[in-house]
Amino acid sequence: MTRQAVSKHLAVLEDAGLVATVRRGREKLHYLNPVPIHEIYERWISRYEQGRLEARSPCWRPASRWPGADPGAGKRRPDQRPGAGR
Repeated sequence: MTRQAVSKHLAVLEDAGLVATVRRGREKLHYLNPVPIHEIYERWISRYEQGRLEARSPCWRPASRWPGADPGAGKRRPDQRPGAGR
């Protein structure tokens, strides 16, 4: 990508308010402005995110909370059997 193409892209991003610039001597420093990007996320992406997270939530529960799981399975020593010592 040429330097002129990069300059044009940065100018478009600056005009859109997505990039802030600071001049320091001959240098022109560009900084990402997170506020408009967060607003885009809130408006367009977050509404779809909740459904995706809810669809994945059963997979992310600890195994001890699955239906029918033995709650003491992770607390026993490997040499202990379930029901031993009763």
